[in-house]
Amino acid sequence: MHIFTQRHYLASNLKIGNTMKPRSYMALVLITIAVACSANARNELAKYIIKDDIRQFRTTIAALAKGEQLDLARPCDEYNNTLLHLAVQRGSLRFVKALMRYIDTDLGRYVYLQNCEGWSPLQVAVRTRRLKVLKYLIANKGGIDHERDRALLDTAAIVGDLACIKYLVEECGLDAGQVDREGGTPLHYAASKGNLSCMLYFIGKIKGKQLDLARPCDEYNNTLLHLAVQIGSLRFVKALMRHIGNDLGHYVYLPNCDKWNPLQVAVHTWALDLLKYLITKKGGIDHKRDRALLDTAAIVGDLACVKYLVEKCGLDVGQIDDDGGSPLHYAASKGNLSCMLYFIGKIKEENVPELLNHQGGRYNNSPLHCLVVSRELEDDPEKFRQVVEALQGNKSLLNNRGKLPLDLGLNNLLIDIDLLYDHDTVTNRDLSVESQCSKALE
Repeated sequence: MHIFTQRHYLASNLKIGNTMKPRSYMALVLITIAVACSANARNELAKYIIKDDIRQFRTTIAALAKGEQLDLARPCDEYNNTLLHLAVQRGSLRFVKALMRYIDTDLGRYVYLQNCEGWSPLQVAVRTRRLKVLKYLIANKGGIDHERDRALLDTAAIVGDLACIKYLVEECGLDAGQVDREGGTPLHYAASKGNLSCMLYFIGKIKGKQLDLARPCDEYNNTLLHLAVQIGSLRFVKALMRHIGNDLGHYVYLPNCDKWNPLQVAVHTWALDLLKYLITKKGGIDHKRDRALLDTAAIVGDLACVKYLVEKCGLDVGQIDDDGGSPLHYAASKGNLSCMLYFIGKIKEENVPELLNHQGGRYNNSPLHCLVVSRELEDDPEKFRQVVEALQGNKSLLNNRGKLPLDLGLNNLLIDIDLLYDHDTVTNRDLSVESQCSKALE
């Protein structure tokens, strides 16, 4: 607010009837001018911090302190940062020490002042990885406050500053296994950001302590086991097993927001070694609960995982889910030709050729219907030819919209349309490749 605007506003509030008290009016005007001057002075000091001009900063702050115009508790920018916030953010001990000369013995009053984001200068030091500044402030305020400073450890876990974490735990004595009001621990916060080195540190520090492994770590409802698998750390998964014990079956089936459990995350992220470890630890494959793993492996196109689930775990390549889809359908929908050829070979070995022509899903599509509409087709024309030849019976199948694979494949430039042409079927339906192509072009 402008000085004169403030003056008139204050003066209007001092009117008693139609009169005004002159002395009170003049006193408030002087106060308003002093506040405005102080704000300008703080802005000047803030500029010197940003410019890293320590000499001008010291000169100006000394003059302001002499004139009693220095209020270090007031914000100096639109984000409610004080001068101490800015000095810490700059990471310069020179500015922090220069400010300390003019801060009274109650340093706690300043180090816990929050800006618009709710960060105190201590938290700013952690978030910006200013460990030297953090150590200086904690030492000068009389040491760690286990109640007010416990959030610093969570913050350090989020940013992944292992050196800061070790300082707060080993030198300041904060509890590595502390639990906040929401049930979170530093380990959960480190896991939510994928900070593996911090995760391994915390898991080693909380031996023998109760750990809520079912609690989500992030907004996607991922548990510690989800995130450990997603990161791909077998070492951390093994460390978690000390806390899980024999109840692994409960945790490996907990779903996240995408309805993926840790086993499915392992398949989605191609973490075959982790998948093998978890299946072994939980006592082997569950043919009812784990059948979806094969569909997932077919979707992502991980042939090694597919072979493991079929040949080692005994999952059925001909399994049909509630939507009528088979692993062959799911591999086809993503254009995973290598997986398709594997499934086709296994189906032929088991002598169940009717599975090759099975139709399912929303539109009652055959595997060939699914393949020709895929936009992620594996770039291998020879494999595509082999798949189409193996699915010869699909060419004459209509889905529930009355479409042949040929009809659906006309707009897909990734495939060789001639391989889908079946003369007898097209003649009977009064269709031809030429007429359908012209229709698509229109």
